Amino acid sequence: MNHEALLRPTEIKAGKSLIKDIAIPAAAAGLQAKLQELDFQTGLVVLWQINAISWGKWEGGQLHFPETAPQDGLLLEVRVFNENEELHLLKQVGGFEGRYRKDGEGEEAEYIDSASRFWGRKTETQECAEGYMKLVDGDRKLQMLLPAIEAEAEYYALETRSYVGINEQTAQAGYVDYRFKAIRPVYVKGDAR
Repeated sequence: MNHEALLRPTEIKAGKSLIKDIAIPAAAAGLQAKLQELDFQTGLVVLWQINAISWGKWEGGQLHFPETAPQDGLLLEVRVFNENEELHLLKQVGGFEGRYRKDGEGEEAEYIDSASRFWGRKTETQECAEGYMKLVDGDRKLQMLLPAIEAEAEYYALETRSYVGINEQTAQAGYVDYRFKAIRPVYVKGDAR
């Protein structure tokens, strides 16, 4: 994704999207079982925990993280996603609740794709686990390990898809849901490619 693409006006597109309500126990084992049941092949994972945000991968029917596995009692929110689908869960009393969304199937839907750049620059470091990259923002004292993608860049963005619909209470059009799609390279004018 180049700098110009990030500045381009958004465009409403049409397609199909399937939505399923999901409720599971609030544990990594329950998450793995649900992903296998949904036949979710591969994707990226982001976990919001009480003490951290962790990125990982869903591959070969298993969750993989570059550091220690997350502790079940600390999990607050989970997103497992790829280009076509996402499982999004929030911790509720008694477990995780949320939805599974898959594009290309289900009912007619309108959507807008956009991207937001992550803070920080990719650092060339040997500290990262294989298949991961580190973004560092020294001024803010922030760093994050993200799953590496094939395209090399200094900056990266999170691409999202926002779904347009009618709010039943106000009868106004707006975003009714959104999902993560991918991590994309961001090329800034003057970057060598």
